[in-house]
Amino acid sequence: MVKKISAIVLAAGQSRRMGQNKLLMEFQGKPMLMHILEAVSAVDFYERILVTTDETAKSITIPAGFQLVVNRSPQKGQSESVRLGAGTSSGDYDMFFTGDMPWITEHEIQKIISHAQPDRITVPYAGGSPRNPCVFPVFLKRELLSLEGDSGGRRVLQKHARIIKRVEFEYTNAFDDIDTPEDYAKND
Repeated sequence: MVKKISAIVLAAGQSRRMGQNKLLMEFQGKPMLMHILEAVSAVDFYERILVTTDETAKSITIPAGFQLVVNRSPQKGQSESVRLGAGTSSGDYDMFFTGDMPWITEHEIQKIISHAQPDRITVPYAGGSPRNPCVFPVFLKRELLSLEGDSGGRRVLQKHARIIKRVEFEYTNAFDDIDTPEDYAKND
């Protein structure tokens, strides 16, 4: 059976800790957001959705194959982007990526996808900790659409901890994100 997985890239955060739009900051020769968009483009997803702000959308060249969804209320927190992405997707699974993970590659994405099951939430674990991107089956869409605040899908993960399918990775660097000027300085 072919898994209809929708890739949803969440890229409408306010970058409060960074002090500027980190997704547009140059990282290894291109805007940080382009790294995750290119990694997602390398995988044969059912559909690709980019949830971002007008500012970010106008400042980058979005790769072919992405449906653009503009988040006009990013101040409502990450849940607003999750709701917009889940409300747009039409696959059997929603795989949520954050725009500030420049090291994840097709390899990690494919490994996570290979473990997706219709009755489980698939979560990568690196260094013993849960990471992104997570894969939510369609039966949880209603809960994703009812999220509020800045917790993203964490609340759904906590509520359904018994159905989490862990995908173990021995290394953590592919799953690191960049949140602060210190993170950026040590990794560019």
